[in-house]
Amino acid sequence: MTLIRVVPDRLESATGSRSSTALRSAQPDDLASGKESFGHDAQSGLGDPRLAVRVGSELFGASVPLALRAGLKLPGREFPVDATLIPLSEGQRDWELSLESGTALTGVPLYVMGWIGYRWRQLNAEVDRKPGNERFAHFGIGGKIRALQVEMAAEWVSGETPRYLGLELPTAARRLVQLQPTVAYDLGPGSVQFTGLIPVAGRNLPSGPGLSAGYRVNWGAL
Repeated sequence: MTLIRVVPDRLESATGSRSSTALRSAQPDDLASGKESFGHDAQSGLGDPRLAVRVGSELFGASVPLALRAGLKLPGREFPVDATLIPLSEGQRDWELSLESGTALTGVPLYVMGWIGYRWRQLNAEVDRKPGNERFAHFGIGGKIRALQVEMAAEWVSGETPRYLGLELPTAARRLVQLQPTVAYDLGPGSVQFTGLIPVAGRNLPSGPGLSAGYRVNWGAL
């Protein structure tokens, strides 16, 4: 069975799938906004769209809980050359590959899941700005009792040195460690999800405590 999933990339927390392939389309920065700390300039609107294709080991006749995921981020708008703004887009493409795994624990209604990957970040030729490539990882543990699902996850991002106007900027490398608690409740054909963002450490990434809500639906076709 092939499963097509349309969910926000940052809320994805699948622990396995009946499918061999999956396609994801996301707009993780929907209606995001940024406000600089020294005045009243602000940006709001859609951020960068993200697409991902996930191929499970079932496609090759194996039963190991592994999957390979390929992702693409497209520039949603131009990068503003303005140091007083937190941009909604960096105006360039990203490509990424990650290896995912997850399994249910024996004897208890719990599961563990996670992934580790690498992100290639392309040059924004219009402003001669090359963000640093990034390593990233995600690990979560959760459980489900009847219609209620609870999960606690941790996310890690570590970026390489970016380059701007031909100059390397070591102090501008991005770092982030944050927790992502999620509560979901089955409702109709899908589930209502609430996910929190709790930054633990980091630099050069606009981040703060947050809460997002959404409705997730999975569907498949033979």
